Amino acid sequence: MGERSIYLRAWPTERNVSWRFYKAWFVFSIYNHNEMSRVYKIIFMLSGFVALAACHCVYAQDFPYISPEELNDLLKKGDNSILVVDTQPKGAYNLGHIKGAINFPWAMEIVSPGDLPRNKTLILYCDCAHEEDSTDVARQLEKWDYIDVKILKGGWSGWQKLGYPTEKTSD
Repeated sequence: MGERSIYLRAWPTERNVSWRFYKAWFVFSIYNHNEMSRVYKIIFMLSGFVALAACHCVYAQDFPYISPEELNDLLKKGDNSILVVDTQPKGAYNLGHIKGAINFPWAMEIVSPGDLPRNKTLILYCDCAHEEDSTDVARQLEKWDYIDVKILKGGWSGWQKLGYPTEKTSD
C-alpha cells in the first residue's frame, strides 16, 4: 500500500505560549507492510506522540516584559540596577548587540549562571519570534534563585527597528 504520513505541527496555540522548538515538524510515518505487525505500528505511533509531549512548553507570561522604550530610558539615565543580557550565540552577539549588554548564550541546560549578579534586574533578550530563548534562560535562572528577571519585548529585532544604540564586538 505504500506509506502514509501524519504531520503534527508544534506551533503555539496561544499568542503567549511558545514551544521551545516551535519550528520543528514532527513527522510520523506508518508503513502498511504486511510484515509489520499492528503492535509495532502502535508502538511507533505512541513513541512519536511521546516525543511531541517531551517538547518543553514555555509560558512567556510567567516573566514580566520591559518595552524597548523603557529599557532605552533606563540606559540613557545610566541606571546601575539593571544588567542587559544577550542570550544569542557568541557569533550573533559579536555581530551586534544592545550597547552595554553582556553575552550569556542560551543552553539546553544552564550548568552554572557564572558571575551573573543577583542584586541587579536582569533584562534578557534574543532574536526569536516570541522571545523563546530569553524566556527559557529566565526559566532556568529561576531555578538558580534569580528572581528579578525581565524579558525585552520584541527582542533584538525590535530594538534594531527602533534605531536604539547598538555595538559590535570583535573577537
